[in-house]
Amino acid sequence: MSMLSRFKWPITLILLGVVVNILTVCVLALLLLRGTGSSFAGPGSATVTVTKPGNYTLWVENRGFADGKLMSFPLDLPPGMTIKALKLPEGKNVPLRRGASYGMQNGDFQRNAVAELTLDAPSNYEFVVDGTQEKRSFYLDKDRFLPLVLVFLLGGSLGALLFVSGVVSGLFIGLREGRATVGGACSGA
Repeated sequence: MSMLSRFKWPITLILLGVVVNILTVCVLALLLLRGTGSSFAGPGSATVTVTKPGNYTLWVENRGFADGKLMSFPLDLPPGMTIKALKLPEGKNVPLRRGASYGMQNGDFQRNAVAELTLDAPSNYEFVVDGTQEKRSFYLDKDRFLPLVLVFLLGGSLGALLFVSGVVSGLFIGLREGRATVGGACSGA
């Protein structure tokens, strides 16, 4: 029996573990980098159309569009700046919650969470930014924290389990083969 055929299952498990981990990283990258949200500049007001209800995050960006041009902005909000969200057409106030402070960065691009909000129905929402003359770029996107954590935990755990199972079973087969060889050599002497 060839060496490779004895280790076919451990090698298969190790390769499956590597493939599952690579797929997990790819899915995480797609979830992080997929631009499904809406950008707007402040101060002033902007209307954003939301097609799916749910939890959203409002971000401030260090690079974004203002007056039709790509511009750079500080990430810190200036003192006195206020942000309101209103559901249209009735103008109902949507509460903004200050969530955990987190951000994301990709090369020169950086974004920090400003607020979390729940948009209960597909509608147009108006965002009003007041209290300063300094321009900022904002980005409203569906909250993806839970899907990211689930993909990371489930995919990463499955990939690690397959990989470790392959290594352990390979070691077990190797040790068993080694004992059989040593045992056979001793008894024949």
